[in-house]
Amino acid sequence: MHASLTRQSAPWEAVIALDGASPDRLPAPLAQDPRVRTLVLPRAVGAACARNLALNLVRTPYVNWADDDVVAA
Repeated sequence: MHASLTRQSAPWEAVIALDGASPDRLPAPLAQDPRVRTLVLPRAVGAACARNLALNLVRTPYVNWADDDVVAA
């Protein structure tokens, strides 16, 4: 998803909720991009709860939920 976002002409930010996953598994391009913020949850809480918690980190007026297999077009 990061690769498709970087090809967008509009400005963007991303919040990634790691739902019980290790932050070590985050690919380097995501970890190094200042437009990407990460919420590390110490245990799996489920997609809905992780999204609700990640919403606290959003700084933009609009939000779009996407899973890790989505390609932005």
